[in-house]
Amino acid sequence: MTDWLIEEPADTRAVARSLVLEGAGQERGKGARAQAQTVALRLHDVLIHNNKKWFDIFGGADIRLDAVVVQGNVIDADPAAAYVPTTMRFSGIGDGDRLPSDESGMLLYYGYPRHFLDISIIVSRDRRDTDDLSTRLAKEMNSSVMKSAMATILGLAVAAPPAAAVTGAIAAAATIGNLARQIVEGMSGNTIGMYRGNRLAYPEKFGQGRNPSDGSSYRKGDFSFWYEVISSPAI
Repeated sequence: MTDWLIEEPADTRAVARSLVLEGAGQERGKGARAQAQTVALRLHDVLIHNNKKWFDIFGGADIRLDAVVVQGNVIDADPAAAYVPTTMRFSGIGDGDRLPSDESGMLLYYGYPRHFLDISIIVSRDRRDTDDLSTRLAKEMNSSVMKSAMATILGLAVAAPPAAAVTGAIAAAATIGNLARQIVEGMSGNTIGMYRGNRLAYPEKFGQGRNPSDGSSYRKGDFSFWYEVISSPAI
């Protein structure tokens, strides 16, 4: 099992109850857009406590932030629609600096989730001429790891997936997050911080509101942050 510095796994015991509350008879796949609410996930106040650079007298460090958000929804039976990868790059970041963003934060996901949102974030030193995470994950689509994970997530495309299918898809989402971490670690310099979390549709409403909910920030290692989940009617 991959050792994430910060990890909030889903309570898979709650999946069956989540499906009952969600309404297992709702349409999936192509009709899901019409029924689901749009959900945005925004990252805020990403503070780099230690940029892993020995000498800052020559300027700050180049930092990359990679994330992959896996939704428990398959649109048009397209495996690639199940996950959203993001890579953001920053230069001149010193110890104690926040990664630049506007008041809205950094958008990591905007879509139509069902069942769960699985969130993986990796912050590390950047190296020149490295691929974005989306490019590398696309290259992994024919690997046995991705094929297996995608096949499991595609099981959610049926009208009323059983709790076991959703639990399996949550595990598959974790596999994609772990693969993303391995990819980034292979391309980047020192790892600064990592986070994995999972939010069920019910009762957590995909983590709607601020996370952590007590107004603090997540911190372990050399970075801290918080994120918010905002929902709105589908458009």
